[in-house]
Amino acid sequence: MTGSERADIYHMDHPEKMNNTRHKGLPALSDDQFSRISSILYKNAGIVLKDDKRTLMVSRLKKILRGRGFASFDEYCDHLVTDKTGAALSELVDSMSTSFTFFNREKEHFDFFYNKALPDIKNSVSDTSAMDFRIWCAAAATGEEPYMLAMLSLKYSENADTQWGIKLLATDISSVALQKAKQGVYCEECVSKLPQHLKEKYFVKDGNDWRVTDRLKEYVHYKRLNLVNMPFPFKKKFHVIFCRNVMIYFDRETRLRLVREMHRVTEPGGYLFVGHSEAVNQPENPYEYIMPAVYRKHTD
Repeated sequence: MTGSERADIYHMDHPEKMNNTRHKGLPALSDDQFSRISSILYKNAGIVLKDDKRTLMVSRLKKILRGRGFASFDEYCDHLVTDKTGAALSELVDSMSTSFTFFNREKEHFDFFYNKALPDIKNSVSDTSAMDFRIWCAAAATGEEPYMLAMLSLKYSENADTQWGIKLLATDISSVALQKAKQGVYCEECVSKLPQHLKEKYFVKDGNDWRVTDRLKEYVHYKRLNLVNMPFPFKKKFHVIFCRNVMIYFDRETRLRLVREMHRVTEPGGYLFVGHSEAVNQPENPYEYIMPAVYRKHTD
């Protein structure tokens, strides 16, 4: 999934498409086929699709079936099950969730991160020169969110005369999104809300686009990770976790498992940022509520 935010797969297609579940050259999607594909999505990626999303599924998958030469949805389902490379599943997940993000999206989160979370973490450590400041961006999408966090962390470190080592892990289930993130090339609109001083310092003009500098890329490590595959194999805990706008795809049980697992890999006093529509209510949430969509792990 995607990081700063993914476009909601629950948005419906245009009204004129709603009653058309048959596409030229392909048979209609049966109840059993819809159930099989939905089960594969849920089991392997935690994504929940209800029955009223059948038209959306057909619309998103028709290009895959035609492009890959599948004659039917049954043939495609069989391929999803037998493909051991993970490429087919990754393509399915990509098709059912579209990245929609830009730099500094949900600005209040980044303001809180810079003005409150970073000073709190700095003040809790006696010697920052011996400290690795670890951030996990759990739904990195095409990289806007992790690069934003890296820029703010570097800015704070310079302004606060802090010598900590910044370690930023950015993960996503989509190999396609991660490849774009590693390239670090963004359109003018994507960087339009980025503070000018950050754009001038960490980007270079590349034709009509903007390219992330090699210096900034050095601070962000990208890795493919499926959030439903718990427990996570991290050797060290994180001071900050951003996991925004991905739990909207999960059912209640999966959300609770994920929050508890993220709590396990959070340093005492560390922060969790989620999407504004993803609040996990007490007492099921082991974090302390700080403000809408921001939580903190108790220090004791």
